[in-house]
Amino acid sequence: LILDQLVVVNAGGPDGRSLVAYDKMSGERIWSAGSAQASYSSPMRATLAGTLQILILNQDSVTGHDPVGGTILWTHPWPGRDPKVAQPVLLPGDRVLLTSSYGVGCAVIQVRSDPAGRFSAQQVWKNLLLKAKFTNVVVHGRFVYGLDEGSLVCLEFETGRRRWKGARYGHGQLMLVGDLLLVQSEAGQIVLVAACPDAPVERARLVALRGKCWNNPALAGPYLLLRDDQEAVCYQLPLREEPAS
Repeated sequence: LILDQLVVVNAGGPDGRSLVAYDKMSGERIWSAGSAQASYSSPMRATLAGTLQILILNQDSVTGHDPVGGTILWTHPWPGRDPKVAQPVLLPGDRVLLTSSYGVGCAVIQVRSDPAGRFSAQQVWKNLLLKAKFTNVVVHGRFVYGLDEGSLVCLEFETGRRRWKGARYGHGQLMLVGDLLLVQSEAGQIVLVAACPDAPVERARLVALRGKCWNNPALAGPYLLLRDDQEAVCYQLPLREEPAS
């Protein structure tokens, strides 16, 4: 994570070396903090309870750090020894959505601070209806969309209730483009699905690659860049014309 003058690294390790910040120009170590083991997620910038923080999902917890000195502001358990990959997702009202595979499931936690500036994190709900292995999930309106062990699902993030479970796309990737879900299947197909809580309606499908697609797609204007374990490709997509004002 690049945060102002810092490069923040999820190093992992005991004795205050879990999260480490370096000067981005000189490489000098500025601070280190925490004793959690690292997993596969990345530190991210977040403002929770009115305070800028560095949010990091560790091997068995999620933690908010003060970006100035690295002090741990709050921590919440997220147990399980298998890899934690999907990034935490910020929700309205100082809430954070977590999801992991290997039988862990998903949860929403509430972050608060009291008048003395002490932070706390409490679980709002938890279930097994969304287990994202390494695919990041997206939020649209009051709903979260993600690949539950490869099957596309829609959940209400206020309650955790599942609205639908759709087609299986494998352990691919997912991004939100307007009101569409751009799903990259594990087998290399690109599928556009309406981001609608009523039903999973496919709008378009393209066989883009034929290898194993675990990589994140990138969309820049009309250009969709994809990569599998063998090659990279770029597709030019048609853009919807906006009506004249």
